[in-house]
Amino acid sequence: MKVSEVEARSALIQLTPPAVNTAMVDVEQSEFQYELSLSDKHDGSYTVMYRSALLIVFFRCLLNP
Repeated sequence: MKVSEVEARSALIQLTPPAVNTAMVDVEQSEFQYELSLSDKHDGSYTVMYRSALLIVFFRCLLNP
């Protein structure tokens, strides 16, 4: 994962598909789904912010005001 364009409340996140040995597993990279969860607490609770097959996403308003 690469995080860039970081601002106070936004960031560009680029995900990298996992390396897959296609000789052992019959799966296309387009079949992968990605999930990104964030937390602003120390209690271990996370909120799913993103769930999709897309590898690049720009988040705005990462934290509640």
